[in-house]
Amino acid sequence: MKVAVVIPAYNSAHFLKESIDSVLSQTRQVAEIIVVDDGSQDNTPELVKSYPADRVRYFWRPNGGLPAARNTGVQQTTSPWVAFLDADDRWEPNKIELQLKALEAHPEAVLCYTGMLVGSPGGVQTVTRAAPADQMWPRLRYENPITPSTVIIRRDVLEEVGGFDEKMIACEDWDLWVRLGPGCKMVGVDEPLTWYRVTPNSMSMNTERMLSAVSRMLSTSLLKGLSGWSRWSWGRRAWSAELSRCAITARNARSPQALSLLLRSLKTWPSPFFLPRRWKSLLVYLLRSPAA
Repeated sequence: MKVAVVIPAYNSAHFLKESIDSVLSQTRQVAEIIVVDDGSQDNTPELVKSYPADRVRYFWRPNGGLPAARNTGVQQTTSPWVAFLDADDRWEPNKIELQLKALEAHPEAVLCYTGMLVGSPGGVQTVTRAAPADQMWPRLRYENPITPSTVIIRRDVLEEVGGFDEKMIACEDWDLWVRLGPGCKMVGVDEPLTWYRVTPNSMSMNTERMLSAVSRMLSTSLLKGLSGWSRWSWGRRAWSAELSRCAITARNARSPQALSLLLRSLKTWPSPFFLPRRWKSLLVYLLRSPAA
């Protein structure tokens, strides 16, 4: 089971060496490491070219965004399996080994993902376990529990659905998992084998961009195959869920938009049984003292 690793990079030289080294340190070596420089203006070219060319291959392309950079990398691979690693993330040494063991134990699976250690700008680390594979649907209708840096996917399956949508300005990974469909067999490795770094410039921190991307998904992939009441209700729940996530992002950034986003989420789908944490958050707002 040969694996190619695609690392898209845009002005990420300050994190990139750590990412590449984490791949080279794997207990089960990968067949290819491909860094796609998406028009960086820092010292990314010099850093990548300091590695042996037979171990780390460098490709430059005009800046076109993360989906295009990942697709470019996949096009340069020959291995039947592809793993993704964003330039500001890194892996535990046994990530690939444990994932390949999981795929060997579940030969029907075409995608494998892991749990994560999430590091915030303040240095806080939280553990996120892998979501159960048998609960991906309908969960993928309203949220994305799979981060690209955790994923190994079969190359032919990725190509069948056309890769990442290069028109997406965010959520291109979520869009891809949805387009793979409920019939896509997945397996999760529960251990936190991927270090995911949250920075002020992280895509998920831009609430306007995230809402715009989910709005696009609602008209393309997210509700595909649904009609009537089912389509309407899942659309409302998906939009409510995204507003709630953006409210949390805004709250953590101490933005005054947080409460407005939360109220919009509750108005869009008020059921207390759907993401009940939303109502708990509202209660915290209401009970908070004016000086808090």
